[in-house]
Amino acid sequence: MQGCKAYRLCSVAVLNELGKGWWIDMKNVQISEELFVAIMRYFMLEQEELLPQIKQGLEKKLDAMVMRELYTKYKTALTEEEKEKARKEYLDRRGVPESFRW
Repeated sequence: MQGCKAYRLCSVAVLNELGKGWWIDMKNVQISEELFVAIMRYFMLEQEELLPQIKQGLEKKLDAMVMRELYTKYKTALTEEEKEKARKEYLDRRGVPESFRW
């Protein structure tokens, strides 16, 4: 599912939502040392061959951020309707089949 263009667009949309109001509640994001070094080598040493590795690492991090945001929405929703919507989206993205859900 990660290779799906619609999935990526949805992830980018969620990332844009996360970015709104960044001046109010700026959060830190941790990445692996390996990804950090690859980014540094790409920009500082202009090693262009690292771009696919960097993109893959950033997509993985974006997916983790999106999943965390959905889980948080599910746990902190004010209404049952919002909670159910967030739960369903979280489970859909996680790949849990309908027949296996509670």
